[in-house]
Amino acid sequence: MMNRCMIRFSRAVLLAGVLNSRAEIDRIDSTLPPIAKEKIDKLFAQWTLPASPGCAVAVLIKGKPVYENFFGCANLEDQIPISSQTVFNACSAAKEFTALAIQILVSSGKCQLDDAVMKYIPEIANIGRPITIRQLLNHTSGIRDAHELACALGARDDDVLTRADVLRLLQKSAHIEF
Repeated sequence: MMNRCMIRFSRAVLLAGVLNSRAEIDRIDSTLPPIAKEKIDKLFAQWTLPASPGCAVAVLIKGKPVYENFFGCANLEDQIPISSQTVFNACSAAKEFTALAIQILVSSGKCQLDDAVMKYIPEIANIGRPITIRQLLNHTSGIRDAHELACALGARDDDVLTRADVLRLLQKSAHIEF
């Protein structure tokens, strides 16, 4: 099973491009029909070449993995294939999923858009002024980009930043851009 960077989509969203109809999706219980597996493999076939950039694909139904496959290379220069151990740097692709998760929390009453971020991440209380969840979602907080901060301190472009790394960078950078 993929244990890193697996994004769980609802079965309707993920399988809509693979199966022929919503009725076909609704009939799925806890297994993926062989025809769906064939369609997924066909969809990603162009990334099966030895020197091709690739991706990892997982389908979950009711929270359980029913399909997993890896296509292409994680490193083109050394032709290292993608596997279940490949770590992907989500970068900007994570923004949409984070915003959706926040909206779900707001809708369920677990937080408010105008809550101070420090309420949930006390490690950055020294950032300079209260910053709201809304400001983070709108990119108007003034917090400097963690990747740029890391590179300024000597990190390489392809280094993976952990949560602890980002918190450490933010704690050192009490400066707000605007």
